[in-house]
Amino acid sequence: MTRATTTSRGYGASHQRMREKYKPLVESGQALCARCQEPIAPGALWELDHSDDRSEYIGPSHRTCNRRAGQAKATAARMAKAATTVRDW
Repeated sequence: MTRATTTSRGYGASHQRMREKYKPLVESGQALCARCQEPIAPGALWELDHSDDRSEYIGPSHRTCNRRAGQAKATAARMAKAATTVRDW
């Protein structure tokens, strides 16, 4: 199975330009995580985070904070779907 391109996943040129805009702030240690509001240490793994509905960027986030939020959203969606599934037992 091949993985979709970065552009098709929403991480194309526009996303890369915005990430470059935040990079000096993050590398200087002055950026706060958009999710947990804790500082992002220089050299730490970080991602340019979207709002939960992906309509806008909310700023840099620790990689773990961003991915934890995404996983929580995916889990909630699966649970909601499972709750509405009728099972014949």
